Amino acid sequence: MSVAHATCERAIILAALGGDGQLALMMLKEAGYDGIITRSLPELCAELENGAGLLLISSEALLGSDLEPLFSLIEEQPAWSDLPIVLMTYHGGPEQNPASRFGPQLGNVTFLERPFHPVTLISLVTTALRGRRRQYEA
Repeated sequence: MSVAHATCERAIILAALGGDGQLALMMLKEAGYDGIITRSLPELCAELENGAGLLLISSEALLGSDLEPLFSLIEEQPAWSDLPIVLMTYHGGPEQNPASRFGPQLGNVTFLERPFHPVTLISLVTTALRGRRRQYEA
């Protein structure tokens, strides 16, 4: 697999709690997917500029952060691109989960309520990367 191929199919993970990111990365690697953990939204945005298959973000990581750089990157995507984003949330709507209101601005977002089964995460990642491959091929 070339470096460009690996970069464009990797998951970029941002989790407010370090253990969540490590656990998600472990699940992805066990399923044969590549990923990288970022510690902040600016770091995620910098990595995103290098290419990504999808973003895996915990809802808590978005709260209290300046989201404009991420929104700008999503808005500036080429016409063919629709970056998949998996937003890990807790059960409930906007009242219990304020980050869920960012869905429309994030675009191609799928909400994954915690606690989740590893098979559910891998299924979402597999589907997202399959769609992303088609985007790159187009």
